[in-house]
Amino acid sequence: MVADLVSPGNYELVKQGMRMNIVPTGRLEWPPPYKTATEKYAPQVRLNDKAELENYVAGQPFPLLDPNDPQVASKVMWNFSFRPQYTDDVDIRDVEVSSYRADSTAGPVEHFTIGHFAFYNSIGRTEVAPIPTDPEATGAGIRYRFGAFPFSNPPKSRDLA
Repeated sequence: MVADLVSPGNYELVKQGMRMNIVPTGRLEWPPPYKTATEKYAPQVRLNDKAELENYVAGQPFPLLDPNDPQVASKVMWNFSFRPQYTDDVDIRDVEVSSYRADSTAGPVEHFTIGHFAFYNSIGRTEVAPIPTDPEATGAGIRYRFGAFPFSNPPKSRDLA
């Protein structure tokens, strides 16, 4: 059953008629610029004694992990932090957001629209200039910028008791 394969939120959507196209699993390749940056810069990346990243430029900081390395957990988290999840910049408009209770069939708990959602990475940039860093932002100690505004269609909360 699909309930065992998807999140509770997606299961609610399926119950309401959402169609899902189920395909065989496959390998998801890194974007070529990210892969190139990993190959170029990963050899110089290190962790200091506080597990802080040093000499990072772009790409995945630690593509090869040794499970016996005492810093492997920190390296896994740095890899997660600099994963190829999205591009250098994200700028989208009119994002609709709905939330549901897992045991509810009465519709969303809340629904609203975010007029403008934006994300800007200052370091580790591989596709959009300035590459690999934005010197203005990094000089000010800013790793990334994020914004979500305005919220319209204010949420109408339902009684959850």
